[in-house]
Amino acid sequence: MKLTAYLDMIARPGGEVTLHDVMSFLVQQLHHASRHGKIALAFPNMGKKPGLGDLVRVFAEDIETLNRVSDFLADNPRVDEYAIVRRPKPVPAGITEYECFSYFRLSHSLSEARRARLGKRGELLQKINMKCRENRSPLLDELPFVTLYSTTTKTQFRLHIQRSRCSYSEGEPNGYGLSRKSQVLAIPVFD
Repeated sequence: MKLTAYLDMIARPGGEVTLHDVMSFLVQQLHHASRHGKIALAFPNMGKKPGLGDLVRVFAEDIETLNRVSDFLADNPRVDEYAIVRRPKPVPAGITEYECFSYFRLSHSLSEARRARLGKRGELLQKINMKCRENRSPLLDELPFVTLYSTTTKTQFRLHIQRSRCSYSEGEPNGYGLSRKSQVLAIPVFD
């Protein structure tokens, strides 16, 4: 995926809602907006401000995709309450630095109802999920995360995000706009 356009979403400070809650809400809405075209996410203020920071930069292959995403977001009045959504722009020319934002999702235990419905397969899945949780990297506890809600499984989960430098690569983002381990998506770095 060649990223040629971007838009910025700046979290609105203050109120009773925490920055973590706002960023989680924005990532969840962008996940839903991705049905209007492939998007990739970056968090330029990650490490400079708590958690993921207060800025989500949304990339796409073209401005038209970001216009559709922006229109989708405009239909939700809560987005306007929680963030300032800037207009799409072309990515600046002459980019020489790239980074990727990879995701880590902890496996969760299955509900009793789902385990019963899946039978032996559910028991096996439960064992695999718990083994993954036991063997998780201590690094995971240090990574910032967003708290999301799965409409499929009706559960809440944490999506941990790791930022790292990388060389140019045109990988494909996952459904949350983040790099997969097998397909690194290089995000242009600029101010």
